[in-house]
Amino acid sequence: MMWYMVDPSLKLYNHDDLVALCKIIQLCLASKNRRPSMRKITNMLTEVLKLSPEMVGPKSTALLWAALELQDDNPESQ
Repeated sequence: MMWYMVDPSLKLYNHDDLVALCKIIQLCLASKNRRPSMRKITNMLTEVLKLSPEMVGPKSTALLWAALELQDDNPESQ
């Protein structure tokens, strides 16, 4: 029942990815002594979003948006 969190202009999204991201967000909002490290959060996000090291490396803004657009057009990512 998390559909209300998704931008209505999106035609497709992966419900399982949304659930996984919400669980990670919940961990980040935990009290300071129970919150996971940024390294652990980064690893979880990388796994859930299926990001390669090349995708998360620094890029210029134009290249970043182009890479995200190509990833969004990939039917395997949906």
